[in-house]
Amino acid sequence: DTIGPASNHGLVACQSSIPPPNVIVDNPLSFKIYPNPANSQLNIKSSMEITSATLRNLLGQVILSTIDDNIQEIDLTDIPSGNYLLTLSNGDKFSAQKINVLK
Repeated sequence: DTIGPASNHGLVACQSSIPPPNVIVDNPLSFKIYPNPANSQLNIKSSMEITSATLRNLLGQVILSTIDDNIQEIDLTDIPSGNYLLTLSNGDKFSAQKINVLK
């Protein structure tokens, strides 16, 4: 016996007008990070004061974490080449962006 029509093996496709959440696209802090890809340093330009920055690898492991009054640059000298997720916060809001490090 099969469940539902044999042509779709019981699976039903549905459409939604609600887009999935995407933290990488959402940028409530209105910041710019450059250069990206980066080699030894990332510069942060923001309309708000950035008080914490966390760099994670694609497994979610924290590679670098910084807490300061007004973070405007991040030293990547000891960070190996790869893809990372940088999360910035002003203490109230969080934003994240994909970062590429090339050595």
